[in-house]
Amino acid sequence: MARAPSLSDAAARTSRPHHVHAERTNLAGYLAARFATGGPVSVVEPDSADERGFATFLERYVAALPVEQAAIRVTHDAPNSLATKRSLQPQV
Repeated sequence: MARAPSLSDAAARTSRPHHVHAERTNLAGYLAARFATGGPVSVVEPDSADERGFATFLERYVAALPVEQAAIRVTHDAPNSLATKRSLQPQV
């Protein structure tokens, strides 16, 4: 009767360094050898509305970075100020 593979058997098979193979081939070859299943390949293109939504999100995110940087500066420059201490007090 064959022994069922254990979790440690699976870990031993997957613990070999993947970078060894990656150094001997290009990315396409590595991905094909490592992950190809031989099944059908499908390509998904992004929806144009999703692309526009992400572009809007990214613009707003980048525009808000100076606000976040200012908040970091204020809390870093005055960690013991009275205003900071009050803002950290639990509100009753």
